[in-house]
Amino acid sequence: MLARLLRGTGILLGLLVTGGTLVASGACSLGNVTQDDCTSNDECVLAIGPNSTCVEGYCTDPPACSTGHDCRRIGGGGACVDGVCVSAFPKHPQCSTIFEPADLPDRPLAGPDAPLVIGSIFSIGETKDEVLTQSVRVAVREINASDKLNRGQRMAVVVCDNGGENNTATGAARDELNQAALDYLAGTLGVPYIVGPLSSSDSLRLIARLKEKGYPTVIISPSATSPALTDADDRLAAGEPGLFWRTCPSDTRQGVVMADDVIELDPVVAGGNVAVVYVSDAYGQGLATVFREAYGLDKSQLFPIEEAKLADAGALATLAADVDTYNPAGVLVITVQAGQTVEILKAMVGKPVAGRKFFFTDGAKDATKLLDPNLAAEVKQMIAGSQGTAPASPSGQIYETFRANMKSQFQTDPANFSFTAQAYDATYVGAYGVIWASRDGTDYDGRQVAEGMGRLAMGDLVDITSTAWPKGKSTLSAGGSINLAGTSGPLNFDPATGEAPGRIEVWAVSNDNFVTVTVKDPP
Repeated sequence: MLARLLRGTGILLGLLVTGGTLVASGACSLGNVTQDDCTSNDECVLAIGPNSTCVEGYCTDPPACSTGHDCRRIGGGGACVDGVCVSAFPKHPQCSTIFEPADLPDRPLAGPDAPLVIGSIFSIGETKDEVLTQSVRVAVREINASDKLNRGQRMAVVVCDNGGENNTATGAARDELNQAALDYLAGTLGVPYIVGPLSSSDSLRLIARLKEKGYPTVIISPSATSPALTDADDRLAAGEPGLFWRTCPSDTRQGVVMADDVIELDPVVAGGNVAVVYVSDAYGQGLATVFREAYGLDKSQLFPIEEAKLADAGALATLAADVDTYNPAGVLVITVQAGQTVEILKAMVGKPVAGRKFFFTDGAKDATKLLDPNLAAEVKQMIAGSQGTAPASPSGQIYETFRANMKSQFQTDPANFSFTAQAYDATYVGAYGVIWASRDGTDYDGRQVAEGMGRLAMGDLVDITSTAWPKGKSTLSAGGSINLAGTSGPLNFDPATGEAPGRIEVWAVSNDNFVTVTVKDPP
């Protein structure tokens, strides 16, 4: 057996795992192998891999695998590298910056006290995305400090980047980053669920890859709001649960609120023509379409720009000139990132359209970009007094507890960013799904996790807090159901779509701050 040959050399203990590929390290060779008796199964699990046992003084070979899910089913944990289950943490260049706990790469993935690793995918070159990873980490810390998972197992999370340096990757380059991140998390590590990504376009890319590779991993986005995701094909087989879920409402609602409760009520713009400037991705296209249908096709005109052209001064100048020629009463700007919004506004400086009323959506609600004190005075003037919509900023004691924890642990005020509470909720939602899926052992994957998530909209009310975690865990472990109240609001999931309706906030910029104008409940 391979394990018997390598056992005495220290080769397996010196394995370097980089990018999912095992590479032997050290000066040992098969010519100087000596016997080294094992004394326990745990020793073999740590040295060789999950399910390796000590037989007659030697460790048996680790089991074969296709993904890390196989390793969890067979041996309770581990990662799948080069077709075999290993206990050593396999490193990946896209996923090497943010871990919870920080020493996760130095911990074994199988054996005594091995954590259950979940994944997260965000463009960590963006401050907003990094803040969402902080929300995830706060939730993981709370669960570990409370009653942990079934059988006392701890959670851990590894964050993968899908945006490249400064979040500049687009097109084929971004596809490659998304695919590599998913292959590592859902393939090599076999995580039961992933929190993220931020955008609808990235979510559609990941769903397509999930289907292509047959990965049984749930994806829970806190912020992908495109209506196109409602009908996305996210089932690995007929009759199985969908694997894409989201803790944010669809833009079907946000577009209507923008039309009926913001622009139609604006004393200057109401009834006038509106230029709809949007980045032509799934999010922008979906929200722009919903808005125009609600506001009126005869009173609005679309002005799309490709994401890659946001760095093209000529393309931005053409866009600004076209909008200015339309001579609208107001301008609605729809982007995934606030930095994109700022670039569009910069292109309009000096034109008459710069004096019109501006409206934004959830992607722009990022204080570090939209309220940057270093912006040019002309850009600040366009932003001052503007209004926007977003999934509602939460309120109440549950949210204030989360907010205090974010400030204490990361010196971040989540009120300055959209979707922070939704990311925190998504982590708990997936964890409750794991409780259901693992109630009888470790033979589960994301499909059973999704089944468990479908049991979160019935039964006794349970808040998303560390103090309420033991109650929810106990109920689901016993095969029951709970009615989960999120930090972001009620989470009445429809298991058929993986969606929960949510409230929409109307916000405004006043005195260089975001203020809430009103909150609209689901119809």
